Amino acid sequence: GGGPPPPPPPPGAAGQVQAFRYVGPVPSNTMRSLHWRKLLPRESSMVAASFWGERKRDMDFDALLEPLDLDNVQTLFANAPARPKEEREEEKAKATTLLDHRRAHIVGIMLANFRASIPAIKKAVIELNPAFLDISKVEALIGAAPTVEEVVLLTSWAGDPATLGQAERFLLEIAPIPRFKERMQALLLILSFDDRAAELQEMLEKVDSALRELTDSDTLKTVLLHLLALGNFLNAGTPLGDAPGFGPDSLTKFASTRANAEGVTVLSLLVSRLAVSRPKLVTLPSHLQSLAGASKLSLK
Repeated sequence: GGGPPPPPPPPGAAGQVQAFRYVGPVPSNTMRSLHWRKLLPRESSMVAASFWGERKRDMDFDALLEPLDLDNVQTLFANAPARPKEEREEEKAKATTLLDHRRAHIVGIMLANFRASIPAIKKAVIELNPAFLDISKVEALIGAAPTVEEVVLLTSWAGDPATLGQAERFLLEIAPIPRFKERMQALLLILSFDDRAAELQEMLEKVDSALRELTDSDTLKTVLLHLLALGNFLNAGTPLGDAPGFGPDSLTKFASTRANAEGVTVLSLLVSRLAVSRPKLVTLPSHLQSLAGASKLSLK
């Protein structure tokens, strides 16, 4: 015969995902919520493979919150009644006048820099002539591209086109060129490709250096655990609580969630307390020297 039946599966087995539970101090009052992006149970595989899963064993929330005076935290972040919103004055819509003096002046300066006739410029545009059109001229032409409204206004001109100003005559001359702006953007890409590729390579190296600093910093990981603990304390008993981790886009919430006291935020409070009890943690910026420069880069 058969042996005894197998034991029942443990809780959370059979495809069920166990929800993370915050085990630590909870506030006695209703607190101002920290609106972070809480990682959800359905993201368990992502959590397990992330920093949060790696440091789960270090989530001793009592110890992480020990540097803070939690009574003071409750006082600072108690849910205060909402202040009435101040009425904002509506900005008056300003009517735009096509080919006004400023627009005509800008187009006129561009044409003067070309030192060529309008027909010659048009011919170079149609032929995408790189010998005539360098990067600066192409960028100027992109900026001078006529709008739909300008095309309608100029093509409906009933008078003699020769009586129009230079800027108007130029826009009227290039208006019939199919996809004028797109042609110039394509030519700009061709002309600037090598320089842009080298620039992007340098930018990617800076981003790679910053990412290595982030992933290798034990100090950062410890600070994130303190932030997780404090956020779970503030959000205890709410749908935002019991977070096993939070997304990187939530970091700004710690700096923007303000206390009832002037100038105090969740982040500034934690930093001020860690500076006393865990001074090595506030040296974090010195470990992330590539981050400031990389954060200003745009790879678009």
